[in-house]
Parts: sequence; structure tokens; C-alpha cells
Amino acid sequence: MPIEKTAVTARTRRLVLLAAFSGAALVGVAPVACLSDVTLPECVQHDTCGMTAGQTSAAGSPDAIPDAGGGGRPSTGAGRDAEAGSGALAGEGGEGGEPADCETCLTPYKLPDPCAGEPYTASLHAIDGQAPYRWAVHSTVGSWTVTPNTDDPTRAILSGTASQPAELTLELTDQRGIVMQKPYAIAPRSACYFAYVAPDAGHDPKLRLVDPLLDAQPDRPAGQAPSFMLANDHGVRDFQFSPNGRWLVYRFQDGTTNPPQSHLSLVDLSNKTEQRIALGEDAVTAYAWSRDARFLAVAFEQTAKTYLGGLEIPQAMTTGGSVQPKTLKPALSDAPAESGLFWLGTSFVAFYATVLPGLPNPQQRITPFYAALTADGFQAPVAISDEPYLAPVTLRPADNGFFMISGKLPLTAFHTSETESYSAAHGNDVIAPSAAFSANLDAGTLRLFRAADDDEIALPIAQKDGCDKLLTWASGRERIACVSDIPDADSGVARGEIRIFDLATGGAVASLARSTLLGSCDSRTGGAPTIDPCPASEYDYTEASSQLQPRLLSASGRWLAFTTNTQRTGPGDAFLYWADLDSQPLTIKHRGSLYLGANQPTTRNVLAFSPDEQALLVQSGSILSLRWLNASAVLTLDGDLVPPQASADCSEDFGTAPSDWCGAANRQSSFVWAPDSKRLAYCRAGQLKVVDLLSNTTTEPYEFEAAACDAQCSGDFAFQPQP
Repeated sequence: MPIEKTAVTARTRRLVLLAAFSGAALVGVAPVACLSDVTLPECVQHDTCGMTAGQTSAAGSPDAIPDAGGGGRPSTGAGRDAEAGSGALAGEGGEGGEPADCETCLTPYKLPDPCAGEPYTASLHAIDGQAPYRWAVHSTVGSWTVTPNTDDPTRAILSGTASQPAELTLELTDQRGIVMQKPYAIAPRSACYFAYVAPDAGHDPKLRLVDPLLDAQPDRPAGQAPSFMLANDHGVRDFQFSPNGRWLVYRFQDGTTNPPQSHLSLVDLSNKTEQRIALGEDAVTAYAWSRDARFLAVAFEQTAKTYLGGLEIPQAMTTGGSVQPKTLKPALSDAPAESGLFWLGTSFVAFYATVLPGLPNPQQRITPFYAALTADGFQAPVAISDEPYLAPVTLRPADNGFFMISGKLPLTAFHTSETESYSAAHGNDVIAPSAAFSANLDAGTLRLFRAADDDEIALPIAQKDGCDKLLTWASGRERIACVSDIPDADSGVARGEIRIFDLATGGAVASLARSTLLGSCDSRTGGAPTIDPCPASEYDYTEASSQLQPRLLSASGRWLAFTTNTQRTGPGDAFLYWADLDSQPLTIKHRGSLYLGANQPTTRNVLAFSPDEQALLVQSGSILSLRWLNASAVLTLDGDLVPPQASADCSEDFGTAPSDWCGAANRQSSFVWAPDSKRLAYCRAGQLKVVDLLSNTTTEPYEFEAAACDAQCSGDFAFQPQP
């Protein structure tokens, strides 16, 4: 939420500690592939697999490090190569994606992978042969059939069930007796579903739970039901997948009451069973999964009182494969969970509410609460009422506590153990994504604090000097990126230099290692340059040009990406840089141009690394493009996205409001990665599109109608997590 600016220069960081902090785990998957053994960047560069709309060629920069180009201004047509490095128009031309020379060809080039253990159908299409055809399929595993389309002899449906990887060979014989065999490798998926909330034609919000690779096929048999039909799919407000991907819970309205009230339904995705959660509630106000998926915390109202309860989910399957959750004993709460519920490890839940327990509250101050989970259920929530907050505030959870972040109070912080609460000051600008540390800046000195202490971590001045502006902080390690301006001794013009700080803590001893991203360059010659004088291996990035621009470290801290608000060759272009911080020496890996539009000189950008850290999604205004981090290939996915202004804007250079901080990795955006990095989804006006990066249809994504929710529902969309 936006933070109202005040005359108070300090920012408030309150912390409640309940156990021990721990680090985050990372997920790794195989590289993105196209046409089996050819990677998509290679496909783009070498034109080996029938390019589709918007795929641009390899870089054209003569510099030592290729300029990745801008991906062009997307059009609705398919296209071939666009000149990289110039922001040239990509996507004009005829229908792409098929081989130029072909006696008899069979599409698709790659079959969508089936969902493990589920009935599977896929559409096949014969090209350039002479009908009628004879179809056959041979398989190394399982039973598969191919059924010709009676209305169109060039098409057929492949059917079967896959529980393990298999090699299929499709055999096609045309009227001339010409035989074509095409091998397909299929690998069953363990996480298959994509969920989203959107109103139907009657303006009733529905939860759609689909297999995007299969439910959106153009030749799906008429009348075939979607992958999943839900029992309580009416007046749906929101949903949450469990972290292990097995469960989905959604909040719906019961139309039998007046006015309708919200309740929860629990879906077991492993066997497609569903049950309504009954806690004796009049209405559910908030819910949240614990990170181990063992508990579902639920805040609810009953006879004008507020309770905190929920479910414990057995981890072992019972006979017949069904699971009967255990209802947790609810505890009466002095306040509603206005903020939603936040798990702190697996033993505590936190929330905040606009109350002053036992006192009048004319200033609408906010009090945080936490509740312990015991073997029987939740204990009554405890108020941390030492110094309540004025709105707006943000709650940042951690394993053993939480920060309360506010811009309207003197800088303080609270800590709580399992038996008592105590306070400590955090005079800081930014909270680490792990919430294990906080930091502030003092005349270029990076000051770091452990979350449980009010004393600065003792570090030599030489280690912590040289951070004039904190840019971003990695979520999977304690790595920080800063930029500092260095005045030139002769001209007095400052050039920016990016510094990387790595915090290592072993017990009571801590150290901070500083390294420099080489290639700092000053492109200014007394005014805005008409031709950029910096080579592609260098970066022109200062404290001023970084203002209100996204910058992001990947979760592991290996990659740093950043954009600049300095336009390059005209009013519509700016730069995107990324650097590999695992390389030695540290240098810019690639530089790409961003087309902002002649009438959009202040267009905001949004960045998101794929979970496997192989690719970078970039939204610039309404344009969405995909960059491969180890190559110069650019894929323009769409030119008509919901602009970033419709989601959380990058409007803060420091983390007073973490969702708005330009260095945050979890800002709401118009797109989302699948956990396995093989798919992504994005939002257009009235549509959701899912792109399968393992197919050769990246610019012909799977489409789902999704009208705007407005105030009726959340409009959320998400992929099922990996088990």
C-alpha cells in the first residue's frame, strides 16, 4: 500500500520474535527446451525450429558484450528475425512456426506433457500431404490410441494415460503411400493446475481450476468437461494453494443466508475430492496455510464475536486415499484479523487490527497480535500494545517473529519470545527479505542489525563503507546491491558504481565482503546524449538514474538486473542491464534496450527472474518480453498487458512500503512464473494467457476469458506449486 509522506525522517520497524530464523530454499530445474534438444535461445539464434511470432534474432551489436535488443514493438502477426539492439519492429509477416520444405509434416512439434495418472488427449494436424490418411501410434510405455477426425481428415486426437515418461512414435501414411514417422517424448507433470478467479457472464465470481496445457486445446472434443468441476463455485472471493501443492482452499459465498456470508471449501488435488470446512462460523474473514502445509489457520466470526481456529491436515494418506482434517480448537480473539493471517514458522500466527484493546480509539490506531498454536489448538491472541501504529502499516513475517513497518512513528521495534515480549529499536530503511536483518545508511556507510538486537552488528568501517544508495537485497542469501556516485576529478561529473555486499554470520562473529561491478561509465557530455558512447559491456547508472526504477537480485543472489530512467537514443528508449555475480571479475553480462513509447517517457518497468534463474521477464508499460540470462535472445510475448500502474507501482527507493519498494522481488504484477519455470501466465484486459516454454507455441499462448473482478473478487491467478 502507498505510504503517506510526513515530516518524520525516521521509519518505524517493529519486530516480534518467537523462535529461530532460518534461510530460504531454492528450486532448480532443467534448462528451458524447444524441440527436444534445442534450447529456445538457440532456436531463436539459429532459426532451427520454425520461429513463431515475436521471436527476435541474436544480437547485432559490434561491442564485446552483445546488446540484447529490445524485442521490438509487438504486432499480432507472426514474424521472423528483427534487428537486435535497435528496438526494431518484430512480428510482421505471415504465419510462422512451420518448416519451409516438407513432404508430409505433423504438428504440433512437441506434445504438451500430460498430467500424471490423468486421461490425456492431444490434437494432431497433418500438413502438406494428400488426404485421406492412415494414423497409427507406437509407444514404449502404456496404451495409446489415435482417432481420426471424421470432419477433417487432416486432424486426429491422440489419447492415453501416462504415469511415467514415455517415447511415442506417430505414424502417418497419406493417399500416395508416403509414410512419415514423428517421435514424441512425454514427461508426466506432477503439478498440473492453474487457478484464477473471474466473474462469469452473469457477473458471479467463479474459481476456474484448469490444466492450461490441455483444457485450452483448439481441437478439444466438443462438450468435454474441464479438468475440475468445483462443488461451491459461486460468489468466490479468493483462493490459496497449499505450499506442497496437494490442497487448494477457496472462499465462497453461501447464497442461502441473507446477506450472503463467506465460507471455505477444501479441495484435495491428489484425488479430486472436495469438502466444505465447517467451523461453526457465521462468516470467514481470513485464512492462511502454514509453510509445511500441516495447518490451515482460519479467522471467523460467530454470533458477533471473532475467533481464531482452523484445521490440522494429516500428512499420511488414510485408507482409500482420502484425508480427514482435524478441527483445531478455536480461541476467542479481541480483534478481527483485518490484515489477513501470517504464519511465523509453524507455531505462531500474527495479524493486526484497528483497535486499542480496552481503550477508545479515536485516531484509528493499529495494534499487532500474535497467537501460539498448541496441541489442542490456538491460544488467545496476544496484543503487542506498547506503541500502536497509525495507518498505513505492513506486517513482514519471519520464522520467529514479525516486523511492523510504518512511516508515521518514531523508529522502534518489538521482540517477543515464547514467554514474554520486549522491544528494541531498528533505525533502518530496509528489512531483509528473510526478516533476519535490517539495514540503514549513514553517509555512505551500510549499517546492519540482527532482527533480535537493537545494537548494530560490529563490522570494520572499511567493510561497510561505500553504499550511498541501497538498491536491492536477495531473498535467498544476505547479499545487498548498492550504487554510489564517484565524482570525476577533472570534470566534476559523477559516474555511478555498483557495489555488492555479502554478509556472513557465524555465531557472534560477522563479516561483510564488498566487491565492485566493473564497467562503470559516464555517457553524459553536458546534456542528454543522442548517441550512447558507452559500450555494451559497461553501464551508465547513477543514484539519480536509478530513481524509481526496478532493480532486482535473483533469489540466490547470482544475477542482478536493473533499468535506468536515462533515455538512450530518443524519447522512447532506455536500457536494461543484467550481470552474473558468480563470474570473476564482476561485469555486465548483457545490455538490452527497452522501448518505452514516444508518448510514455516515464513508463514504469517490472522485473521477475524465473525460479530456476535462467530467464528474466520484463514488463515495460504494456509490453511483456522474455530475456534469457545466458544468451542475447529476446522473445516479445505481448504488447497489450495490463500496465504496471494497475498493480503495485515501483514508487519507493526505500522499503517504507515493501510492496512498493523498487528493490522488492515480490511486488504484485500482471504476470506470474510457474514454480518449475517451464510456464508463465500474464493478464490482458479480459483475458489470461498461459505460455508453455517447452512448446514451440510461445507466441500462441493458451487463452482463458477472465473479466475484471472490480470489487467482487480478488482477481488472483496462480500455478499449482510443485509437490
